[in-house]
Amino acid sequence: MKKLLPLLLLVVIGAACGSSPTAATTATADAPTSTTSAPLTSTPTTPDATTTTTTALPVGVLGEDWEVIDSDLNPRAAAVHGDTLFVISDDNAGIRVLSSQDGEVWTQEADLNALSETGIGDVLFAGLVSDGSAMYGYLATEPADGVSSDGANLDLYILDNTTGAWSVRGPGATGLDQRLEGAERFRFYERGGHGIVAGDGQVTIALAGQWWVPYETSAFDFSTVWTVDEDTWSTYAENRSRVDPSTGWFMIDGFARSDSGILVAISDKVSDGPLGTLLGEAVRISTDGATWDRGLLPAGDDIAMLDIRGLVFGGGSFVAVGVQAPATNATEDRILTSWVSTDGQTWTLGELPMPTETGPNGVDLKTIAWTGETYVALGFDDQSSGWMWRSSNGTDWELIPIITGIVDDSGAFPINRTKQLIGWNGGVVSFAPGYTSFSPPRR
Repeated sequence: MKKLLPLLLLVVIGAACGSSPTAATTATADAPTSTTSAPLTSTPTTPDATTTTTTALPVGVLGEDWEVIDSDLNPRAAAVHGDTLFVISDDNAGIRVLSSQDGEVWTQEADLNALSETGIGDVLFAGLVSDGSAMYGYLATEPADGVSSDGANLDLYILDNTTGAWSVRGPGATGLDQRLEGAERFRFYERGGHGIVAGDGQVTIALAGQWWVPYETSAFDFSTVWTVDEDTWSTYAENRSRVDPSTGWFMIDGFARSDSGILVAISDKVSDGPLGTLLGEAVRISTDGATWDRGLLPAGDDIAMLDIRGLVFGGGSFVAVGVQAPATNATEDRILTSWVSTDGQTWTLGELPMPTETGPNGVDLKTIAWTGETYVALGFDDQSSGWMWRSSNGTDWELIPIITGIVDDSGAFPINRTKQLIGWNGGVVSFAPGYTSFSPPRR
Protein backbone atom coordinates (compact mmCIF):
# COMPACT_ATOMS: atom_id res chain seq x y z
CA MET A 1 0.00 0.00 0.00
CA LYS A 2 1.26 3.45 -0.89
CA LYS A 3 -0.61 6.61 0.01
CA LEU A 4 0.14 10.17 -1.06
CA LEU A 5 -1.72 12.35 1.40
CA PRO A 6 -1.88 16.14 0.90
CA LEU A 7 -2.79 18.02 4.06
CA LEU A 8 -4.79 21.20 3.71
CA LEU A 9 -4.65 22.48 7.28
CA LEU A 10 -1.92 24.83 8.43
CA VAL A 11 -0.49 25.24 11.32
CA VAL A 12 18.73 6.24 27.12
CA ILE A 13 19.26 4.92 33.90
CA GLY A 14 19.01 2.49 36.09
CA ALA A 15 16.25 2.09 38.55
CA ALA A 16 17.30 1.46 42.05
CA CYS A 17 16.62 -1.86 43.52
CA GLY A 18 13.29 -1.16 45.19
CA SER A 19 13.15 2.55 44.21
CA SER A 20 10.94 4.60 41.88
CA PRO A 21 11.34 7.99 40.11
CA THR A 22 8.77 10.03 41.98
CA ALA A 23 10.85 12.53 43.92
CA ALA A 24 14.47 13.60 44.18
CA THR A 25 16.83 15.79 46.17
CA THR A 26 20.21 17.20 45.25
CA ALA A 27 23.54 15.91 46.49
CA THR A 28 27.05 15.85 45.15
CA ALA A 29 27.85 12.77 43.07
CA ASP A 30 30.83 10.68 44.03
CA ALA A 31 33.76 10.27 41.67
CA PRO A 32 33.04 7.82 38.82
CA THR A 33 34.74 4.50 38.32
CA SER A 34 36.25 3.51 34.98
CA THR A 35 37.46 0.29 33.46
CA THR A 36 39.29 -0.31 30.22
CA SER A 37 39.59 -3.46 28.15
CA ALA A 38 40.59 -4.39 24.61
CA PRO A 39 38.14 -6.27 22.33
CA LEU A 40 38.53 -8.94 19.71
CA THR A 41 37.13 -8.66 16.18
CA SER A 42 34.49 -10.93 14.68
CA THR A 43 34.42 -11.82 10.98
CA PRO A 44 31.63 -10.09 9.01
CA THR A 45 29.62 -11.65 6.22
CA THR A 46 29.08 -10.29 2.72
CA PRO A 47 25.83 -8.28 2.49
CA ASP A 48 23.07 -9.34 0.13
CA ALA A 49 22.71 -7.35 -3.09
CA THR A 50 19.34 -5.83 -3.92
CA THR A 51 18.46 -3.35 -6.65
CA THR A 52 16.86 -0.14 -5.37
CA THR A 53 14.61 2.27 -7.22
CA THR A 54 13.49 5.83 -6.58
CA THR A 55 9.85 6.82 -6.94
CA ALA A 56 9.21 10.28 -8.38
CA LEU A 57 6.38 12.02 -6.53
CA PRO A 58 5.07 15.59 -6.37
CA VAL A 59 6.84 18.13 -4.19
CA GLY A 60 5.03 18.75 -0.89
CA VAL A 61 5.27 20.85 2.26
CA LEU A 62 7.04 19.63 5.41
CA GLY A 63 4.48 18.52 7.98
CA GLU A 64 1.50 19.26 5.74
CA ASP A 65 1.94 16.62 3.05
CA TRP A 66 2.63 12.96 3.90
CA GLU A 67 3.23 9.71 2.11
CA VAL A 68 2.68 6.43 3.98
CA ILE A 69 3.91 3.08 2.64
CA ASP A 70 3.74 -0.48 3.91
CA SER A 71 6.93 -1.95 5.32
CA ASP A 72 8.14 -5.34 6.59
CA LEU A 73 10.47 -3.64 9.08
CA ASN A 74 10.27 -3.54 12.85
CA PRO A 75 12.65 -0.58 13.31
CA ARG A 76 14.69 -0.47 16.51
CA ALA A 77 17.13 2.27 15.39
CA ALA A 78 17.62 4.46 12.32
CA ALA A 79 20.27 6.82 10.94
CA VAL A 80 21.37 8.53 7.75
CA HIS A 81 24.81 7.93 6.25
CA GLY A 82 25.43 10.26 3.31
CA ASP A 83 22.12 10.16 1.44
CA THR A 84 21.34 6.57 2.47
CA LEU A 85 18.88 5.45 5.14
CA PHE A 86 20.00 2.72 7.55
CA VAL A 87 17.91 0.83 10.09
CA ILE A 88 18.34 -1.94 12.63
CA SER A 89 15.24 -4.09 12.28
CA ASP A 90 14.16 -6.92 14.57
CA ASP A 91 11.59 -8.73 12.44
CA ASN A 92 10.61 -12.16 11.14
CA ALA A 93 13.77 -12.31 9.02
CA GLY A 94 16.04 -11.80 12.05
CA ILE A 95 18.00 -8.97 13.64
CA ARG A 96 19.41 -7.09 10.67
CA VAL A 97 21.06 -3.92 9.44
CA LEU A 98 19.45 -2.71 6.21
CA SER A 99 20.01 0.25 3.90
CA SER A 100 17.85 2.06 1.37
CA GLN A 101 18.25 4.82 -1.17
CA ASP A 102 14.53 5.55 -1.34
CA GLY A 103 13.05 4.36 1.95
CA GLU A 104 11.00 1.67 0.22
CA VAL A 105 13.37 -0.94 -1.22
CA TRP A 106 15.83 -2.22 1.37
CA THR A 107 19.17 -4.03 1.08
CA GLN A 108 20.30 -6.34 3.87
CA GLU A 109 23.74 -5.19 4.96
CA ALA A 110 24.22 -7.64 7.84
CA ASP A 111 22.54 -10.48 9.69
CA LEU A 112 23.66 -9.60 13.20
CA ASN A 113 22.93 -13.02 14.68
CA ALA A 114 25.10 -14.63 12.01
CA LEU A 115 27.96 -12.28 12.88
CA SER A 116 27.72 -12.84 16.62
CA GLU A 117 29.80 -15.60 18.16
CA THR A 118 27.22 -16.25 20.89
CA GLY A 119 23.89 -15.59 19.20
CA ILE A 120 21.86 -12.51 20.12
CA GLY A 121 18.85 -12.64 22.44
CA ASP A 122 15.68 -10.58 22.38
CA VAL A 123 16.44 -6.92 21.65
CA LEU A 124 15.56 -4.49 24.43
CA PHE A 125 16.78 -1.34 22.66
CA ALA A 126 19.28 -0.30 20.01
CA GLY A 127 21.11 2.70 18.59
CA LEU A 128 22.68 3.64 15.26
CA VAL A 129 24.76 6.63 14.15
CA SER A 130 27.05 7.85 11.36
CA ASP A 131 30.16 9.95 11.90
CA GLY A 132 30.34 10.79 8.20
CA SER A 133 32.88 8.10 7.34
CA ALA A 134 31.52 4.97 9.06
CA MET A 135 28.48 3.64 10.91
CA TYR A 136 28.36 2.60 14.57
CA GLY A 137 25.62 1.03 16.66
CA TYR A 138 24.72 -1.09 19.64
CA LEU A 139 22.18 -3.67 20.76
CA ALA A 140 21.08 -4.17 24.36
CA THR A 141 19.48 -7.61 24.63
CA GLU A 142 18.00 -9.91 27.21
CA PRO A 143 20.94 -11.57 29.02
CA ALA A 144 21.90 -15.01 27.76
CA ASP A 145 23.73 -17.66 29.79
CA GLY A 146 27.48 -17.32 29.56
CA VAL A 147 27.53 -14.01 27.67
CA SER A 148 27.84 -11.53 30.56
CA SER A 149 28.65 -11.99 34.23
CA ASP A 150 26.03 -13.61 36.42
CA GLY A 151 23.34 -11.17 37.47
CA ALA A 152 23.66 -8.92 34.42
CA ASN A 153 20.46 -7.17 33.36
CA LEU A 154 21.41 -7.10 29.69
CA ASP A 155 24.05 -8.08 27.15
CA LEU A 156 25.61 -5.17 25.23
CA TYR A 157 26.77 -5.68 21.63
CA ILE A 158 28.80 -3.10 19.68
CA LEU A 159 28.39 -2.80 15.88
CA ASP A 160 30.42 -0.98 13.22
CA ASN A 161 31.34 -1.07 9.55
CA THR A 162 34.68 0.73 9.81
CA THR A 163 36.36 -1.88 7.59
CA GLY A 164 33.66 -1.64 4.93
CA ALA A 165 31.76 -4.67 6.26
CA TRP A 166 29.73 -4.97 9.45
CA SER A 167 31.11 -6.57 12.62
CA VAL A 168 29.48 -7.45 15.94
CA ARG A 169 31.36 -7.62 19.23
CA GLY A 170 29.76 -8.96 22.38
CA PRO A 171 30.73 -8.55 26.04
CA GLY A 172 33.46 -11.18 25.82
CA ALA A 173 35.19 -9.21 23.08
CA THR A 174 34.66 -5.64 24.29
CA GLY A 175 35.04 -6.28 28.01
CA LEU A 176 31.76 -4.39 28.57
CA ASP A 177 30.43 -7.23 30.70
CA GLN A 178 28.32 -5.28 33.20
CA ARG A 179 30.71 -5.49 36.10
CA LEU A 180 33.39 -3.21 37.52
CA GLU A 181 35.91 -4.40 40.06
CA GLY A 182 35.28 -4.05 43.79
CA ALA A 183 32.65 -4.87 46.37
CA GLU A 184 30.24 -2.29 44.98
CA ARG A 185 29.32 -3.76 41.64
CA PHE A 186 27.91 -1.90 38.65
CA ARG A 187 25.61 -3.05 35.86
CA PHE A 188 23.81 -1.53 32.92
CA TYR A 189 20.08 -1.44 33.42
CA GLU A 190 17.53 -2.85 30.99
CA ARG A 191 15.16 0.10 31.22
CA GLY A 192 15.56 3.83 30.94
CA GLY A 193 17.07 6.07 28.31
CA HIS A 194 19.96 5.48 25.98
CA GLY A 195 21.66 6.97 22.91
CA ILE A 196 24.77 6.98 20.72
CA VAL A 197 26.84 9.78 19.17
CA ALA A 198 30.00 9.74 17.06
CA GLY A 199 32.48 12.15 15.52
CA ASP A 200 36.20 12.71 15.02
CA GLY A 201 36.97 9.06 15.75
CA GLN A 202 35.13 9.08 19.09
CA VAL A 203 32.04 6.95 19.73
CA THR A 204 30.06 7.37 22.96
CA ILE A 205 27.04 5.36 24.10
CA ALA A 206 24.89 6.60 26.99
CA LEU A 207 23.03 4.02 29.07
CA ALA A 208 21.15 3.76 32.30
CA GLY A 209 23.36 2.33 35.03
CA GLN A 210 22.90 0.87 38.47
CA TRP A 211 25.29 0.44 41.36
CA TRP A 212 24.44 -2.61 43.42
CA VAL A 213 25.53 -2.43 47.06
CA PRO A 214 24.26 -5.25 49.29
CA TYR A 215 21.50 -4.04 51.62
CA GLU A 216 21.53 -0.55 50.09
CA THR A 217 19.77 0.97 47.13
CA SER A 218 21.24 3.15 44.43
CA ALA A 219 19.73 5.97 42.44
CA PHE A 220 19.30 6.20 38.68
CA ASP A 221 22.95 6.34 37.67
CA PHE A 222 24.22 8.01 34.50
CA SER A 223 26.77 5.90 32.64
CA THR A 224 28.56 5.90 29.31
CA VAL A 225 30.89 3.67 27.34
CA TRP A 226 33.27 5.25 24.86
CA THR A 227 36.13 4.42 22.54
CA VAL A 228 39.55 5.04 24.05
CA ASP A 229 41.06 4.07 20.70
CA GLU A 230 39.95 1.98 17.73
CA ASP A 231 40.01 -1.31 19.65
CA THR A 232 39.46 -0.27 23.27
CA TRP A 233 36.31 0.64 25.17
CA SER A 234 36.02 2.17 28.62
CA THR A 235 33.17 2.81 31.06
CA TYR A 236 32.13 5.88 33.05
CA ALA A 237 29.62 5.37 35.86
CA GLU A 238 28.31 7.86 38.39
CA ASN A 239 27.32 6.59 41.81
CA ARG A 240 24.89 9.20 43.03
CA SER A 241 23.91 7.37 46.24
CA ARG A 242 27.34 6.69 47.68
CA VAL A 243 27.24 9.93 49.72
CA ASP A 244 23.49 10.17 50.32
CA PRO A 245 21.08 7.31 49.46
CA SER A 246 18.31 9.86 48.93
CA THR A 247 20.19 11.50 46.07
CA GLY A 248 18.07 11.97 42.97
CA TRP A 249 18.36 10.08 39.73
CA PHE A 250 19.48 10.85 36.19
CA MET A 251 17.33 9.31 33.46
CA ILE A 252 18.67 9.74 29.92
CA ASP A 253 15.92 11.34 27.84
CA GLY A 254 18.15 12.97 25.24
CA PHE A 255 21.72 12.53 24.06
CA ALA A 256 23.41 14.56 21.31
CA ARG A 257 26.80 15.79 20.05
CA SER A 258 27.63 19.18 18.55
CA ASP A 259 29.75 19.67 15.46
CA SER A 260 32.57 20.89 17.71
CA GLY A 261 32.46 17.76 19.88
CA ILE A 262 30.39 18.85 22.89
CA LEU A 263 28.36 15.94 24.28
CA VAL A 264 25.11 16.69 26.13
CA ALA A 265 22.79 14.34 28.01
CA ILE A 266 19.53 15.60 29.46
CA SER A 267 17.19 14.12 32.09
CA ASP A 268 13.62 14.29 33.36
CA LYS A 269 13.13 15.78 36.80
CA VAL A 270 10.21 15.26 39.20
CA SER A 271 9.54 16.68 42.66
CA ASP A 272 6.66 17.09 45.10
CA GLY A 273 7.02 20.85 44.75
CA PRO A 274 8.96 23.43 42.72
CA LEU A 275 12.07 21.83 41.29
CA GLY A 276 14.47 24.51 42.55
CA THR A 277 18.03 23.20 42.82
CA LEU A 278 17.09 19.94 41.10
CA LEU A 279 17.26 21.85 37.83
CA GLY A 280 21.04 21.85 38.29
CA GLU A 281 20.92 18.04 38.11
CA ALA A 282 19.19 17.81 34.71
CA VAL A 283 22.14 18.14 32.29
CA ARG A 284 25.50 16.40 31.78
CA ILE A 285 28.18 17.90 29.53
CA SER A 286 31.43 16.40 28.22
CA THR A 287 33.97 16.75 25.43
CA ASP A 288 35.48 13.27 25.69
CA GLY A 289 32.83 10.93 27.15
CA ALA A 290 35.10 10.23 30.12
CA THR A 291 34.58 13.28 32.36
CA TRP A 292 31.22 15.01 32.77
CA ASP A 293 30.14 18.38 34.19
CA ARG A 294 26.66 19.33 35.37
CA GLY A 295 24.51 21.90 33.66
CA LEU A 296 21.41 23.83 34.69
CA LEU A 297 18.12 23.33 32.84
CA PRO A 298 15.68 26.24 33.37
CA ALA A 299 11.98 25.86 34.13
CA GLY A 300 9.00 28.10 34.70
CA ASP A 301 7.73 29.24 38.10
CA ASP A 302 6.15 26.55 40.34
CA ILE A 303 7.12 23.79 37.90
CA ALA A 304 7.44 20.41 39.62
CA MET A 305 7.94 18.18 36.57
CA LEU A 306 10.14 18.26 33.50
CA ASP A 307 9.28 15.46 31.08
CA ILE A 308 11.93 15.53 28.34
CA ARG A 309 11.03 13.77 25.09
CA GLY A 310 14.09 14.23 22.92
CA LEU A 311 17.26 16.18 22.16
CA VAL A 312 18.87 16.93 18.82
CA PHE A 313 21.78 19.03 17.59
CA GLY A 314 21.48 21.01 14.37
CA GLY A 315 21.90 24.52 13.04
CA GLY A 316 24.53 25.25 15.67
CA SER A 317 22.26 24.52 18.65
CA PHE A 318 21.10 21.76 20.95
CA VAL A 319 17.29 21.70 21.02
CA ALA A 320 15.23 19.59 23.43
CA VAL A 321 11.46 19.29 23.64
CA GLY A 322 9.24 18.15 26.48
CA VAL A 323 6.53 19.07 28.93
CA GLN A 324 6.57 21.25 32.04
CA ALA A 325 3.88 20.84 34.67
CA PRO A 326 3.10 21.92 38.27
CA ALA A 327 2.76 19.40 41.08
CA THR A 328 -0.89 18.72 40.17
CA ASN A 329 0.20 17.58 36.67
CA ALA A 330 -3.24 18.54 35.43
CA THR A 331 -3.61 18.29 31.67
CA GLU A 332 -4.78 21.91 31.37
CA ASP A 333 -1.70 23.14 33.26
CA ARG A 334 0.93 21.43 31.12
CA ILE A 335 3.24 23.54 28.95
CA LEU A 336 4.79 22.14 25.78
CA THR A 337 8.36 23.44 26.00
CA SER A 338 11.61 23.63 24.08
CA TRP A 339 15.09 24.25 25.48
CA VAL A 340 17.79 25.73 23.22
CA SER A 341 21.54 25.95 23.90
CA THR A 342 24.77 26.31 21.94
CA ASP A 343 27.01 24.85 24.67
CA GLY A 344 24.83 22.77 27.02
CA GLN A 345 25.43 25.25 29.85
CA THR A 346 23.05 28.12 29.07
CA TRP A 347 19.52 27.33 27.86
CA THR A 348 16.71 29.47 26.46
CA LEU A 349 13.09 28.41 26.92
CA GLY A 350 10.61 28.27 24.05
CA GLU A 351 6.98 27.21 23.94
CA LEU A 352 5.18 24.99 21.45
CA PRO A 353 1.54 25.99 20.80
CA MET A 354 -0.88 23.63 22.52
CA PRO A 355 -3.54 22.13 20.22
CA THR A 356 -7.02 23.33 21.16
CA GLU A 357 -8.75 19.97 20.73
CA THR A 358 -7.10 16.89 22.24
CA GLY A 359 -8.00 13.72 24.05
CA PRO A 360 -8.62 13.81 27.82
CA ASN A 361 -4.98 13.02 28.58
CA GLY A 362 -3.62 15.86 26.46
CA VAL A 363 -0.74 15.78 24.01
CA ASP A 364 2.08 13.27 24.20
CA LEU A 365 5.20 14.82 22.67
CA LYS A 366 7.12 11.98 21.06
CA THR A 367 10.44 13.15 19.63
CA ILE A 368 12.39 15.82 17.75
CA ALA A 369 14.44 15.79 14.55
CA TRP A 370 16.58 18.18 12.49
CA THR A 371 16.05 18.25 8.71
CA GLY A 372 19.16 20.29 7.90
CA GLU A 373 17.12 23.50 7.91
CA THR A 374 14.22 23.00 10.31
CA TYR A 375 13.59 21.54 13.76
CA VAL A 376 10.59 19.22 13.73
CA ALA A 377 8.73 17.87 16.79
CA LEU A 378 6.10 15.15 16.62
CA GLY A 379 3.26 14.50 19.06
CA PHE A 380 -0.16 12.88 19.32
CA ASP A 381 -2.94 12.10 21.78
CA ASP A 382 -4.90 8.99 22.75
CA GLN A 383 -7.67 9.82 20.26
CA SER A 384 -5.57 9.20 17.11
CA SER A 385 -4.93 12.89 16.47
CA GLY A 386 -1.41 13.89 15.52
CA TRP A 387 0.52 17.15 15.35
CA MET A 388 3.84 18.34 14.05
CA TRP A 389 5.61 21.50 15.13
CA ARG A 390 8.31 23.13 13.03
CA SER A 391 10.81 25.84 13.91
CA SER A 392 13.80 27.53 12.32
CA ASN A 393 15.42 28.50 15.64
CA GLY A 394 14.10 26.05 18.26
CA THR A 395 12.23 28.69 20.30
CA ASP A 396 9.48 29.90 17.94
CA TRP A 397 7.20 27.07 16.76
CA GLU A 398 4.39 26.64 14.24
CA LEU A 399 1.71 24.02 14.91
CA ILE A 400 0.64 21.79 12.03
CA PRO A 401 -2.26 19.37 12.57
CA ILE A 402 -1.83 15.98 10.91
CA ILE A 403 -5.21 15.13 9.41
CA THR A 404 -6.60 12.01 11.05
CA GLY A 405 -7.42 10.65 7.59
CA ILE A 406 -3.82 9.44 7.34
CA VAL A 407 -4.65 5.85 8.19
CA ASP A 408 -3.85 2.37 6.98
CA ASP A 409 -6.37 -0.13 5.63
CA SER A 410 -7.42 -1.10 9.16
CA GLY A 411 -8.14 2.49 10.16
CA ALA A 412 -5.05 2.73 12.38
CA PHE A 413 -2.83 5.82 12.43
CA PRO A 414 0.75 4.85 11.44
CA ILE A 415 2.37 8.14 12.46
CA ASN A 416 1.10 7.66 16.03
CA ARG A 417 3.17 4.48 16.17
CA THR A 418 6.42 6.29 15.37
CA LYS A 419 9.50 4.65 16.88
CA GLN A 420 12.16 6.65 15.01
CA LEU A 421 11.94 10.12 13.44
CA ILE A 422 14.97 11.31 11.47
CA GLY A 423 15.77 14.05 8.99
CA TRP A 424 16.41 12.95 5.40
CA ASN A 425 16.60 14.80 2.07
CA GLY A 426 15.31 18.04 3.59
CA GLY A 427 12.29 16.36 5.21
CA VAL A 428 11.58 13.73 7.85
CA VAL A 429 11.05 9.97 7.83
CA SER A 430 8.88 8.30 10.48
CA PHE A 431 9.57 4.61 11.10
CA ALA A 432 6.84 2.54 12.75
CA PRO A 433 6.31 -1.23 12.83
CA GLY A 434 4.82 -2.09 9.44
CA TYR A 435 4.91 1.46 8.05
CA THR A 436 7.27 4.15 6.83
CA SER A 437 5.98 7.71 6.46
CA PHE A 438 7.59 10.62 4.62
CA SER A 439 6.98 14.36 4.89
CA PRO A 440 7.10 15.86 2.42
CA PRO A 441 6.51 12.94 0.03
CA ARG A 442 9.66 11.64 -1.62
CA ARG A 443 10.89 13.43 -4.70
